[in-house]
Amino acid sequence: MPLLPVSRNAAALTAVGLSGTVVGSLAFVSFVDARLLLQLKSKPGVLSEVFPVWWPFGRDWMVPLLASTALSNALVYYLTKDAWWLVSAGSALSIGCYTAAFMMEATIDPLMKGGAADEVSNFTKEFCRRHQPRLLFAIAGLVNGLSLLKLQGV
Repeated sequence: MPLLPVSRNAAALTAVGLSGTVVGSLAFVSFVDARLLLQLKSKPGVLSEVFPVWWPFGRDWMVPLLASTALSNALVYYLTKDAWWLVSAGSALSIGCYTAAFMMEATIDPLMKGGAADEVSNFTKEFCRRHQPRLLFAIAGLVNGLSLLKLQGV
């Protein structure tokens, strides 16, 4: 069965590539979108129009990306029996769980609804602050996957 090692390599490269895409996506939010949102916090009317359009597009990109990243890393674990791949799978899952647990009710839902100017400004600052750990989770998953590729000689 000479295809099996190739399948493992292809699966590992796909998993790490998806982890890199998660990092890139969240880095863009950190260094571009969050800055834009912070600039708009002084214009709650504009922010109240932008956020309800922006957030669903981001969610619709990130949910399948996080799911496919977690599943692809779990597949590599299944193929290799190397439990360290589950760290990268867990990293992707933790981003979604963190978003649901620490951002949804506290910052996302209020920004989707709009409100008084000072509330919108405060929720915007809090959203941007709470976003940052997600990028760190993603970087941890990518670094783990890259080190596993190196160790496995892929």
